[in-house]
Amino acid sequence: QPPRTHVCDISRIEGAPHVKNLVYGGLDGTLATFAIVSAVYGSGLPWTVCLVMGSASLLAEAISMGLGDFFSSTAEIELASNERAREEWEYDNNRQGEIDEMVEVLTSRGIPHAEAKEVIGILSRHRAFFVDFMLTHELAILPPDDSGSMAARGAAVTFVAFLVCGATPIVVFCALQASAQAAAGGDASAAAAQRGMHFAVCCVATSAATFLLGVCKAAVTGSALVSGGARMTFNAAIAGGASFAMSTAMSALMHAVGFVNSADAADAAAIETS
Repeated sequence: QPPRTHVCDISRIEGAPHVKNLVYGGLDGTLATFAIVSAVYGSGLPWTVCLVMGSASLLAEAISMGLGDFFSSTAEIELASNERAREEWEYDNNRQGEIDEMVEVLTSRGIPHAEAKEVIGILSRHRAFFVDFMLTHELAILPPDDSGSMAARGAAVTFVAFLVCGATPIVVFCALQASAQAAAGGDASAAAAQRGMHFAVCCVATSAATFLLGVCKAAVTGSALVSGGARMTFNAAIAGGASFAMSTAMSALMHAVGFVNSADAADAAAIETS
């Protein structure tokens, strides 16, 4: 049987630089808002609290995540640019010293000295390539993206992924609760009676969202789709379960010590109905 020919899927590789932003933003957004839904459900608070707190938190954290991603990426670019300028100066003023350093780097990785010296001698004739080669193999720094567009695109991917994925738990839970309350003529008790079922639907929707996010990551990285989605869903289940358990425990504790009583619950129900 003839050997298989390796074909590089350029369309898949081109999406790889932003897979971290997609997974980081999407997963963090989903878990952040699902934690709010779980906390509201576990503590017995009205669904309107989830809508207000969840929406405000979703937008604020999406902006914060996007800007944070952008500033951290630009900081890495600035560091790489400064180190590249230093390597360029050393190449122009002490080329032989840089050649000797790179020969040592290659020999430390198991390449015979004679071969390392020959390879570095050839590469050192090409200034731009050799400087990038030194950045990568001597300092473990990727060559900088001079335009900065990569950082902006990555931040945009983080922002959109956080916003879209994070909206799933809030929209599903609050939409179901609002529909139940509206169908009962605005009676909040009708929505409260179906909270368990609506929360279960929210859990399924959140699991589906995280599974699709894992599938997207696996498709870009070329790994198994089902296992990639399952790992992401498992991560979400652990975080969501911890949020639900903590909110339930804290609610029980506050009731036990008298910080929350039936009058407070009645007031919350009255506000929700109004």
